Amino acid sequence: KLINCLIHFYKRSDTPILPDHLLNTPMEPGQVQKLCTQPIDVAAHLKLLGESLQVIGERLTEHEGQIAVSGSLSVLLDSLLCAMGPLLCLTQMVPELNGAEDETLKQVLDNVAFIMPGL
Repeated sequence: KLINCLIHFYKRSDTPILPDHLLNTPMEPGQVQKLCTQPIDVAAHLKLLGESLQVIGERLTEHEGQIAVSGSLSVLLDSLLCAMGPLLCLTQMVPELNGAEDETLKQVLDNVAFIMPGL
């Protein structure tokens, strides 16, 4: 789900950061995109999170009246989880910090896609 969102987002972006082979590869229905945990993937996750939070912020500034604290807290905590998951993948770059297997990190990135605010 997240990879498809990223590809759609960066196809319309002025400065794509995804490789051309990902942007130009059509996906068949039911086909699963391979998850990666490289720094470029971390940057894509954080960029998408930033864009989602920006849209939420714009909607909140247009909203008149009070905003429920519980809803705001939920968005903040979801955002924290969505930022920490990709940042955890950067620990692979430093051998002394590499404490998780690649499959575990891929599972974390896959799970983050389901709780990302605004999607």
